[in-house]
Amino acid sequence: MKRLIVILISIFLLGSGLWAQADSPAAGSSAGVVSEIRRDEGGLRLFVKGEPFEVKGVVWSYIPIGENYTYNLWDQPEDIIKKMIDRDARLMKDMGVNAIRVFSDVPPKWITYFYRQYGIYTIVNPLFGRYGVSARGIWYPLTDYSDKYSREVIKRDTLEVVETYKDVPGVLMFLFGNENNYGLEWDSGVIQDLPVGQRSEVRAGYLYSLFEEAIAEAKQISTAHPYGIVNGDIQYLNLIEELVPSLDVLGVNTYRGGAAQDLFYQSVESLGVPIVYTELGAEAWNAATQQEDQFNQARYIFEQWREIYQQSYGKGKSQNVIGGFVFEWMDEWWKHLQTENLDVHDTEGTWSNGAYAHDAVPGVNNMQEEWFGIVAQSPRKDDGIHRRIPRAAYYLLQELWKLPLYDSSSTDVADHFAAAASSSVLARGEANGIKEEEAWNPISLQGFTARVEGRIAADDQTIAADWMTDAAFTNGQELTLTLGLQPLDNLTGFTTLKVWANPILPAWGEAPKYLGYDDTTGETDGHINLYAGEFTYSNDLFDLTGYYRSGRPDWMLHGDAFNLMPEAWDRLGMDKDGSDAPLGLQLDGKQALQGLRLAIGPEVYWGALPLVAANYYREFTGDGVTGSFGLMYLEEFAARENAYPGEIPGRRASLSGSLGIGPYLFAEAGVLFSGSESVGETFYQSGPADEPGGGVNGSDIAVTEDTIDYLDTLAFKVRLGTDIIRYTRIWAQYLQAGLVAAGNPMIPRSGFQVADSGAGNRREINAGARFIYGDFTAEGIFRWRKPLVDPMTAVGSYTLRSNLTDPFAVYWNRETIEAEVVATFDPEGATYFHDWNVQDRENAKIAASLSFLYTFYAGPTDAGVFKAADGAWFAFPSGLPEASGLWTLAGKVYSNPLPGLKINFDGRIGTQQSTGESERLVNFIGLGLDMRYRNLFIGGGADFSAWGPEVWHRQFNITYPLQWHGEIAYGFDTPSMMTTETRIGLAASGRSFGTYSADDEPGEGSLNKFTLYVDLTY
Repeated sequence: MKRLIVILISIFLLGSGLWAQADSPAAGSSAGVVSEIRRDEGGLRLFVKGEPFEVKGVVWSYIPIGENYTYNLWDQPEDIIKKMIDRDARLMKDMGVNAIRVFSDVPPKWITYFYRQYGIYTIVNPLFGRYGVSARGIWYPLTDYSDKYSREVIKRDTLEVVETYKDVPGVLMFLFGNENNYGLEWDSGVIQDLPVGQRSEVRAGYLYSLFEEAIAEAKQISTAHPYGIVNGDIQYLNLIEELVPSLDVLGVNTYRGGAAQDLFYQSVESLGVPIVYTELGAEAWNAATQQEDQFNQARYIFEQWREIYQQSYGKGKSQNVIGGFVFEWMDEWWKHLQTENLDVHDTEGTWSNGAYAHDAVPGVNNMQEEWFGIVAQSPRKDDGIHRRIPRAAYYLLQELWKLPLYDSSSTDVADHFAAAASSSVLARGEANGIKEEEAWNPISLQGFTARVEGRIAADDQTIAADWMTDAAFTNGQELTLTLGLQPLDNLTGFTTLKVWANPILPAWGEAPKYLGYDDTTGETDGHINLYAGEFTYSNDLFDLTGYYRSGRPDWMLHGDAFNLMPEAWDRLGMDKDGSDAPLGLQLDGKQALQGLRLAIGPEVYWGALPLVAANYYREFTGDGVTGSFGLMYLEEFAARENAYPGEIPGRRASLSGSLGIGPYLFAEAGVLFSGSESVGETFYQSGPADEPGGGVNGSDIAVTEDTIDYLDTLAFKVRLGTDIIRYTRIWAQYLQAGLVAAGNPMIPRSGFQVADSGAGNRREINAGARFIYGDFTAEGIFRWRKPLVDPMTAVGSYTLRSNLTDPFAVYWNRETIEAEVVATFDPEGATYFHDWNVQDRENAKIAASLSFLYTFYAGPTDAGVFKAADGAWFAFPSGLPEASGLWTLAGKVYSNPLPGLKINFDGRIGTQQSTGESERLVNFIGLGLDMRYRNLFIGGGADFSAWGPEVWHRQFNITYPLQWHGEIAYGFDTPSMMTTETRIGLAASGRSFGTYSADDEPGEGSLNKFTLYVDLTY
């Protein structure tokens, strides 16, 4: 079989013209050999500049708390980079580290800085398509190493790295990939034709043949350093031997607990090249005891390095190990959820490994990716960098590495390790370690914000006169405290309190309801508020989370096709409305309960009635086939004070599923039952009379009475699509919802301005396409919608329907023809351009998006509804008329042109309609520009002839000729582009008044406000 695979791979390579001339004489361009492998009777050693070099390294992790994989250290100001390197390299040097391995491309100048300042070398490690490749304008998350174009791109990029770094002082060697043999998951026609058992090995053959091509051609660029690969353990060792004859070093990532067992013997017999451990180690969290466990982390690392010494040069065994890199230098707080809880040190395991027997429990993931550091990082900072807290393993390695790897005997190794085992490293680690920084305490201070504001408000007449005397002055002081709670190891949570002397009010708009603020007296009904809280109880079968105003994601990725459980993140909007959402409990099943989700509470999302919800969702994968199914059941069991008047407690259920067959077809379908509570209710509908004058009161309009039946409670939708067209996905969806078959509105995503309304009484066709080429994405959607029952025509004593008095109404489901296109350029794949926090996280030199929406409302509406200031609901006297020529053009540009400099721009222009009853169309323009240079923030924007910021501004068609804002601030830390935390600043804003301003506002002139604030957030 092995020979057959080699022959197949060779035929492929010869046929495609890709076989590298490995036997050609090297023509390296370097000045001379920097590092090389030498063999003698004692075994194999690495030499650097003619001297033996023992690799005593770490995998350097540096991502700060609160950041994730999108963080790019090398885009930071130079002094920040230097501080980060100096903080870690000093500790590394004291420990005995002489080499690092990094998962990012370290710029040449900083490799040299590591080397010249601290004597630490760097492995240059291009990832070789491990996490995807972009070929012919398409991003492939699963790299196909048999594809000609993908091979060309990977080899080209790898050789460019060699060309860039070949003469850089401080480079130790070149290693390609990162356990790529664990990512051989692509399918192709050739692969699919093979028996299932042979597919993985054939895929691996393509991978290792490409490794050989890259190494052979790299040696023609430079022979100054050894070349190797980073393999996942010793899988496919037979193919490495056959297909990679140019290999100089085998890098191995292995997690075999305390002993590698047969690893050394197999490798020395087959390859004849040295091994360097590119990853080995253990995590410092015990999944069984749910506690930090420095002892077992140090114990495993002790055993691993004892075996490295025993198998190294001159010991009479395999004699082929040149050292290793401990994984990893520092804890990374982002690795569990990757985009969530970035400031939480999660303890949930992400994979299981029985080789670490001390906490191996069947069915439990015992490997905690966020706890592998031999140093911890503290939330506290010194000079802008999180504190490093060495663990016991740090001090252990400091002792172990004092013994030479090569120039020691087996007896020396035994004696030295016996002495180190009885040393006090564990006591040093625990005394100096994370217990000091994160000591267990049932109550701890997780964060606080102290904010003080002073504001001056003056109209244009006051400013022109004696504004220092006549202007209105207000001030506010607020303290926000977040207390961490951990009464038990598996019960954690937090609570947030707000305390104020004078309330801090928004410059414009409504005060948060929790203040109990009276705008006539300027007083509040208290000075302390339990603002938010959350707890999580975890065991083997489930996680139970309690929410109180803390935010909760929707269930749409868990089989909720009609958004029956929408997200609850809009804290600002809910504060103004007085909502306590999310308020309730949620259970997420694990192991035997995997896929089960339950929720109960008085307001689990904004506006929800008291309810209980149950959901079951599972995904499956097969041979080129993927699929899922989801069940939802929701029972509302009581009314709620101040709830929407038209709502009555009821029940809803949905069933959904999906199926994908390679790139050829994906299908999604869902069915909704919205409960029987409205069945039997009557409603009126209008239409043309049978004959002129034969309608109501002699008009041409007739009105008939009808009732809601069970079919009116049902909705279904079907979506079909395909990816078979290169660069393109196309899809179409049909939805039909009965008169009262409503879900909840969805939130626009991916840069779109409009999303599904969730309304009943409609049939709707959507069709779309997405085109992706390289860094450019274009996506478009066409929507056609028509209500099953048209809006009422007011005639005689018959009025328009509204959701306050009728079982249904025509509003968001009105007859519509709509088209929308979004074009995005984003060369930074690690950050999603349309993510909620992209203003802070986008790392590209320049990224941009442009969206265009055109809408034709082909029919009128019934009466819309609004909520008055006292909380009462009312219906407008009339509906909205048909409207054409509605459009919006919106754009965003995010740029990082220089280290430390970030520039964000956004703009919008268009013509749109009110959401109340006004016939007047609004032509508006808006612009915004924010800039940050290191700790300095300057930003501002202006809107012309636009609605105000509140929902009711658009409902009542209230617009202002000009609304503007500006701010200049200095951050005590790097200031956010989204919030005003941790800085001192001056903010100014204003608006001018005109014909269409609010009734209680002047018809001309302006009002301007200037706010000086200080915000200290920890």
